[in-house]
Amino acid sequence: MSGRWKALAAAAGVSATLAGGAVLAPGAPASRAIAAGTAGCGNHAVTTYVQSGAGQPPVKFKVQTKNVKATNVSCKAAFKFLDTLYKDNTMGPPEHYKCKLGKAKEPRGYFPQVCTHGSKKIEYGAQGG
Repeated sequence: MSGRWKALAAAAGVSATLAGGAVLAPGAPASRAIAAGTAGCGNHAVTTYVQSGAGQPPVKFKVQTKNVKATNVSCKAAFKFLDTLYKDNTMGPPEHYKCKLGKAKEPRGYFPQVCTHGSKKIEYGAQGG
């Protein structure tokens, strides 16, 4: 192989490597697995108190939520929503959200929940089931 072809092959290899790195780089548009406006917030632990019986003191109970995702809402607001959802003694979701079972795949022992309010959506795996 002549020197000119070796130089051309080396240049093509370098440009292919750089192009491949750009595709695999974090934050590159092609590498995003979630839609714009959606944030993967991770897991969140909530400590709540459950009344065990009449005249008995409440029992401390730790609830874990998995794979929290927030669309058109910040992760901080999603965690605040989950805290209110589990700590509030009233039945039903807070802040006029509507919750239902989701379709996401969650770890064993968790079931998917989707809570929406207008364009805001919070998805998470609830402990139980």
